Amino acid sequence: MRSVPSFFIFFFMSKIGIVGGGIVGATIAYELSKIKNLKITLYETNRTIEGATSAALGVLVGISSHKKSGRAWQLRQESIMAYPGLIAQLEHLTGSSIAHNSQGLVHLCFDSDSLVKWQQLQGYRKNWTLDIWNLSELSRKCPEIANRDIIAAVYSPSDWQINPQELTRALWKASSLNQVDLRLGQNVSKIVESQDEKYCLGVIANEEFEPLDYLVIAAGLGSQELTDKIELQPVLGQAVHLQLKEYKYRDFHPVITGKDVHIVPQSSGECWVGATVEYGQSNLELLQGVLETAVSFCPILAQSSILRSWIGKRPRPTGMSAPVIKKISENIILATGHYRNGVLLAPATALRVKEMILNDSEYPLG
Repeated sequence: MRSVPSFFIFFFMSKIGIVGGGIVGATIAYELSKIKNLKITLYETNRTIEGATSAALGVLVGISSHKKSGRAWQLRQESIMAYPGLIAQLEHLTGSSIAHNSQGLVHLCFDSDSLVKWQQLQGYRKNWTLDIWNLSELSRKCPEIANRDIIAAVYSPSDWQINPQELTRALWKASSLNQVDLRLGQNVSKIVESQDEKYCLGVIANEEFEPLDYLVIAAGLGSQELTDKIELQPVLGQAVHLQLKEYKYRDFHPVITGKDVHIVPQSSGECWVGATVEYGQSNLELLQGVLETAVSFCPILAQSSILRSWIGKRPRPTGMSAPVIKKISENIILATGHYRNGVLLAPATALRVKEMILNDSEYPLG
């Protein structure tokens, strides 16, 4: 079957299916819903937000990422720039607020080698602010942090934290208000392709064939169940929700990160603690290791109780850089394999997918 020009797609064949309703798929659905003449269906196997989004703290390590150039940096910068407008749009459209912390990230520095790397990164970020704090400034602004191995801290005011479940819920609602057909609890079991396997004719969803003109696969680890064009490795992540026994309110409460563990302050003395990457450990080992690391540089966490804990698996591509945003046929786009940066990179991914569909050609990946 021959390729179809994009202007025909939007005037005559406007059915677009998106498989996966987590942060990435939901953001793609919302972004595409702004285009007229599209009939968009979002398929999500889970019926609840909790099932669709797991093990995510929503920490946006964008400007303070050590990526300095190329696609990896471009995607981060695009998303950080897009998030304030996206949150404002969603809150206006849905009439509900999305919990987020826009007071920045504080990265703890434990050795001179890492401090040098931060100083070098500071030189690269010409259009962004990265402040290097000495111990006195860190103690004054974040008095809960105490560890004799800390030698400095780096503050990134442009990096955010967003509640992933509230964001996903708002994206679902906004997409529905924009006429996206949201199919919760509906499984896509197969892609139906043309005889030469160059073109997607549709999908089998709940044992029914549904014709499509474009298919976007954004199903995380489930993506490899639909196509053999990608191999994904599950990487465990775990987080805990804590209630502090003693809490003093402060106007300044940024996210704290150190030794690959994030501390995310919440209201009323609550906080989330989570590890960025973990491999092959049991849940109890994960939980204990995460808490011990957090307590090592934030001792007040030792005096807290666990309200809940959760675990999930993040999709890491094998043999490819994360994330994977590419065409695998004339009208099938992969937008998956975001590893630990699904929330961070969702806006930039959505914009890339939107441009690929509008141009009917693969966006250069760099």
